Amino acid sequence: MPESLKNIDKNASKEEKYKQILTEIKSLVQHEKDLIANLANISAVLKEVFAFWWVGFYLVKDNQLVLGPFQVRLFNKIRFVFMI
Repeated sequence: MPESLKNIDKNASKEEKYKQILTEIKSLVQHEKDLIANLANISAVLKEVFAFWWVGFYLVKDNQLVLGPFQVRLFNKIRFVFMI
């Protein structure tokens, strides 16, 4: 992750964090024309700054939603809770 993300104020409001990362995101996508690469970088920035459990994109292809680039917290097992 770029060093500039370390300068994001962790105590800032959500709105302020978005304002702070907008410049970073613009610089990441400015010279890259590949949509998948740009979406991957954007999801990585959002995950890093907000510590989201999951962040990503779905793309519309042939009238269907198809999973695109995403970032997720690493884990080995997920506990299922069944409710009837």
